[in-house]
Amino acid sequence: MTWRKSVVISGHSAPIYACTVFNEFIYSTAGDRFVTRWNTADGKQDAFTVKLDAPAYTLGIVESERLLIIGCTNGTIIAIHTDSKQLVWEHNFLGKALFSAVDCPAEKWLVLGDAEGHLLVLDYTGKLLTTFHLDCGKIRSIKHTKTGLFIGCQDGSWRQLELPTFNEIRKQQAHEGGVVSLSINEFTHTLLSGGKDAHLRLWDMLTGKLLQEWPAHYQTIYGIAQCGDEIITVSMDKTIKIWDSTEWKVTQRIEFKQGGHNRSVNGCLAIDQNRFLTFSDDKSILIFECKMEN
Repeated sequence: MTWRKSVVISGHSAPIYACTVFNEFIYSTAGDRFVTRWNTADGKQDAFTVKLDAPAYTLGIVESERLLIIGCTNGTIIAIHTDSKQLVWEHNFLGKALFSAVDCPAEKWLVLGDAEGHLLVLDYTGKLLTTFHLDCGKIRSIKHTKTGLFIGCQDGSWRQLELPTFNEIRKQQAHEGGVVSLSINEFTHTLLSGGKDAHLRLWDMLTGKLLQEWPAHYQTIYGIAQCGDEIITVSMDKTIKIWDSTEWKVTQRIEFKQGGHNRSVNGCLAIDQNRFLTFSDDKSILIFECKMEN
């Protein structure tokens, strides 16, 4: 089984900072201050475009409300309806760059993390419910589970917060230089973390115990995604790696000469069980598809 590039999207004029996938569309944002929408089947751009006053580092989706959430470098949070393409609300509460966003559907909350370690909790109408200061530097990754949140922090820790109380029930030092990316597997009760130290670490979510670790890349691991039975990791070192999640070995390495990127790879997302995307400082989004070997 081999992953091969099937679609190239090259409509942005600056490095791409964030993407999210909802239904048949990819939403992307870049240093050109545009948020743009592309079809996952062929990569073609549609009429959905948002021009921002400041670049955005994070995008999120509230599925039940069909809202695209945009978190900007000046602290502005914007909600756009994905069907009508209309602005639903826009607020700026703390004025700090936003790096992560996650939907908490059971509570009907939106949680965002900023550059100074604040968590902002909003309801779906954009009302600020509360803020928490974790005093942990940038919050680059937030993952939601049925019982709480896992937070990836610049101080090198990941933290587990209970919902709906936001009580911190675990803090684990994980990566020198900061935790940049997280991935949750609720079936196996495991957490994967990637850091500025270029290591990938596997944790037991229930106990916080470190299970395995690997020197996975040469530079910061900016993204981790699970696609089918395989794990995708991407890095500032310009590489995409495919991992067998049973034996934890690299089954495929994709560099520029294999159809990958020629600059820092800033993130990855699963589209479905057989497709994933990556996005990069080279201004492109690449879609890879799983092909059975003859």
